[in-house]
Amino acid sequence: MALNEKTKSDIQGSSFIVNVTDIYFTTDTVPKKFWYIDIGDTSSFDDGVNVLVNIATNVRFKFLKQDYVNAKWFDVVGDGITNDTNAIQVAVDFVLKYKMGELIFPAGTYIIYHTIEIKINSFVTDGSITIKGIGKKSTIFQGITANSKIFNTFSYYGLNEPIGTSILHPLTITPDTWPIFHVQADPDLNSYVSFEHLSIRGSNFIEKGWYTINEEEPKINYLWLDQGFHELTCLKLELTAIFYLEDVEIINSKICVHTIGALVFNINNFVIGGAYGGSSSYKGILTEMGTFIDAIDTNYIYSNAITLTNGRITYCKNKGIDFGQGVLLNLRSLDIEANGSLMLDNLGNQVADPDTGAVFIRNDVNLEGGRISQININECWFESNYGYTFYTKPVQDNILNFYGCNFATKYPDYKSLGISLDLAGISFIGVKKVNIFGCVNHDSLKPFFINANEIVIIGSSLANLGGVYVPTIPVLTESGQFRFMS
Repeated sequence: MALNEKTKSDIQGSSFIVNVTDIYFTTDTVPKKFWYIDIGDTSSFDDGVNVLVNIATNVRFKFLKQDYVNAKWFDVVGDGITNDTNAIQVAVDFVLKYKMGELIFPAGTYIIYHTIEIKINSFVTDGSITIKGIGKKSTIFQGITANSKIFNTFSYYGLNEPIGTSILHPLTITPDTWPIFHVQADPDLNSYVSFEHLSIRGSNFIEKGWYTINEEEPKINYLWLDQGFHELTCLKLELTAIFYLEDVEIINSKICVHTIGALVFNINNFVIGGAYGGSSSYKGILTEMGTFIDAIDTNYIYSNAITLTNGRITYCKNKGIDFGQGVLLNLRSLDIEANGSLMLDNLGNQVADPDTGAVFIRNDVNLEGGRISQININECWFESNYGYTFYTKPVQDNILNFYGCNFATKYPDYKSLGISLDLAGISFIGVKKVNIFGCVNHDSLKPFFINANEIVIIGSSLANLGGVYVPTIPVLTESGQFRFMS
């Protein structure tokens, strides 16, 4: 099956070779239309609207009543073996060129060897493109690197050096970090891009250690890889006006979702990081400022609103969420656990790495003068994260609201830093205001470490108030709340 671009007169008057399984697309009809061949019809008249008749072959072309594009029309296979990269790119370019909206991928595993570029270069009012599967366990986009293919011939042996007869080889690998999908746009174009009901997967973590060639016993060829690393970015967004992820799984990569100036960005019903345990990904979500140069000057593009709901962020070796250059961050009904990693201290003991954890708010969030960012954390579950559970870098001027959250750091069993919220770092210039309503803390050595201009704690179980470190004296107000004022 393939898609053929023809004019209406081509179909009616030419004697081109007709393939009865192909789909035909007329570029000169209003609206543009898809057509299929009805081999059972030999008598319908050509009305120019619902039926076209090829005069040379007497074949009837019928109007295909649908408003989406099927990736299978472009020879996309999805068998988990075939390299579908070029066919997917052709399908994406077609949808963007003709503003067809939805590109549907039936169930299958689609192998991608290099970046699929989605470039929005024209103004639209009803969306640019939707990449849609039929379910995050059914439609899978699998990024493959040269290293992925290398390890099809090797088996992981471990960190201990092989004993006995062996031929040892050094194994030097340069990590690949290209994005599987790369979305680029001019923010003035009102671009609307979404990915729905699918999975995007990187190449997982490649471990440090000894590898053995898949050969018959006794195995004699061993290779040493001197460092472990993650590969690929699953999804990179640059200057996209509106972006949605719905019912998605984005796992096993260096960065799962990387936004650079994505203005409005929403994810719902998702799994990000890893689904199968271990340090499946390095970083879950990374947001950064984008720049846009127009005829006058350089514009700095922030994320106006990032909203994550009903999802899971887990098994990220570095950070679950690394948030910067944004105005509004909303986290709602999320399970954020098992992020971060361990390190060795000066005595050789395993301890939490303070540069890792669940949620980090960088101090470039409100870089523009006078800009105040609001961060709302609603009904989220934080558990078993190494490093910090929630950490804001120093010198900030934000408003943070925590509603109905549960913090379970499990200190010292999971070797966390024992701090659920660190909202100050080492600075005495803290966040502008912190509200903690109806939150519960479990098993933390020091549940909260807060330095802010104003802290309000209402109806929360924080193990004991003595576990809340603040550089001010609390005042019990008439409403029964603790208010800390600097």
